[in-house]
Amino acid sequence: MSGPLSLFCSMATFYLIGGGAYFGYLVTEKGSFLRIGKGFWIVGFLVHSLFLLLSVIHVGRLPMGGPFEAANFFAWAVVLAAALSTFRYRIRVLGAFVLPLVFFLIVNRRKIKRCLL
Repeated sequence: MSGPLSLFCSMATFYLIGGGAYFGYLVTEKGSFLRIGKGFWIVGFLVHSLFLLLSVIHVGRLPMGGPFEAANFFAWAVVLAAALSTFRYRIRVLGAFVLPLVFFLIVNRRKIKRCLL
């Protein structure tokens, strides 16, 4: 697996696991799920930021040229806005709704198939 593809696959995995952990917190209200969800959210966002930075370096412009690039940038902005809202206003369950949405926003069939092979 190449560098950008492995970053993409790990980013999608972090968002999916983080969303699952937040959903576990939503159902059980156990603090361990909340801590796990926050950790995966932060790591996923950092990997996502690195992925976008490498895309900017590779393409030479903001990655907004096609539907995949635009959805990926929009997903990054949604994660940033949700993170700021969560940490500013202490909305603990926002990750249960935002992270799965972001996962489905960035995932397309072709990319996931390449991640699984």
